[in-house]
Amino acid sequence: MTSQRWATFCAIAIIDLALPNVYPRFMSPNEYSRLWLTRAIVEYHSFRVDPYVGNSAPDTVSDVAYFGGHFYSDKAAGMSLLAVPPLAVLHWLAPKASILTMLFVARFFTVTVPSLIVLWILLKRCRSVLTLVGLYLGSVIFAQSLAFTGHVPMTIAICTAAILAVRAPAVAGLLAGAAILIDFTSAIAAFGLLVMIAAQTKSIRKILLFAICCAAMASVQLFVNAHCFGGPLDFAYHHEFNPADQANRAGALFGIGLPRLEAIWGLTFGRFGMFVHSPFLLLAIPAVFARKRDPLRIWSLAMCVAYFDLNSTLADWEGGWTLGPRYLTLLYPLLAYLMVDWLEGKSLESLLVLGVTWAVLLHLAAMLTWSMPPHWKFLSFPALQLSSYLIFRGAFGPNVLVWIGVPVLVSLAVFVLLALGAIVINGSKRSLLYVAAATLVFAIALSRAAPSEGSEAATEFERILTNMGYRGRT
Repeated sequence: MTSQRWATFCAIAIIDLALPNVYPRFMSPNEYSRLWLTRAIVEYHSFRVDPYVGNSAPDTVSDVAYFGGHFYSDKAAGMSLLAVPPLAVLHWLAPKASILTMLFVARFFTVTVPSLIVLWILLKRCRSVLTLVGLYLGSVIFAQSLAFTGHVPMTIAICTAAILAVRAPAVAGLLAGAAILIDFTSAIAAFGLLVMIAAQTKSIRKILLFAICCAAMASVQLFVNAHCFGGPLDFAYHHEFNPADQANRAGALFGIGLPRLEAIWGLTFGRFGMFVHSPFLLLAIPAVFARKRDPLRIWSLAMCVAYFDLNSTLADWEGGWTLGPRYLTLLYPLLAYLMVDWLEGKSLESLLVLGVTWAVLLHLAAMLTWSMPPHWKFLSFPALQLSSYLIFRGAFGPNVLVWIGVPVLVSLAVFVLLALGAIVINGSKRSLLYVAAATLVFAIALSRAAPSEGSEAATEFERILTNMGYRGRT
């Protein structure tokens, strides 16, 4: 691996490891539901999360199911099961560890470390390091790599399965089954891989190997369902406790319906749009129309269409309070794969550098303040507006550099220089000029995005400051 790629890995790893993405007064329901299940298994050898829910009212606890007088996590069991070994070790070493320590350990070993291992492998093989920088620091993958959710592990498992599908169908099947166990929507990608194997190999043996291994791994969820809810096909989504969750996941198809025009626009060029948050992916659009019939490329295109269509049908298509469309996490590496293949031999580096720089600065600003912008409808660009407001108030999230005594402003400068440096060293001689231009545009946008004093947005952001325990100027 070249020195530039070594430096890129170190820059991204330092940023990921130095941003704990934990807040003393807030933890995402998406994460605590999974963490409660892991704790229940480790501490009580049970799937019931009753000890952690307590006497909370239905409108204050979400992402849990209620059945037979007991509470359960409503998530696929995979992430909670993955976190059992590290949490068991932590429980043995520090039985009174805080909930935030448990969360950090669970995230670190099940999400952050695997994502960095994949980065190491990709840096040895990928033709476009700039695209990798965009994925890891300028897309939804950034925030999700530092969260105890299933989006990144599922994406890793499915993409690895796609690479191995023809050569090692049994291993690919196990990975696809694990992805389903982590995120139920992975069944779509797994079926696509089965079709790809059948079309490419026409081997009954390989088809059966993939299908059996995939089903065997995914069936763990059926045993969990049977134990918790009385039947293998009775999922937690059928027993949502919170009224809002009931509305979002109502019906036999868990809230899946017809595509919504609002969602189609919102997920692409709207206030949550992937092309607004990560504009470098716009270069993947012409790649979609390239006339190549590589099986992996066809599968990637089919998955992009299928997952986008699925997400656009959901009532909660925004994905809650999140940095970018997290339900579309799988699309980012697939679009990047299509884009890198199409870009080869074309002189479009300037556009790539400009798009990656904007994306990296936008996501870094959010991760340095608060990584879960609200989806309030009165906000036109939640990620930029909240980041702007918090930055100009001097309210920043915790980071390791500050904990060891580095002044706040110095720590911020270090993160920005590491991120932008990773772009500059992997571009041409003119990349510094493009990075400077994109940085100037972002700085202007950031300065104008903060809501005015007394506005509805400013009032609600102040409430966030209070709830988060931020003290303002630092």
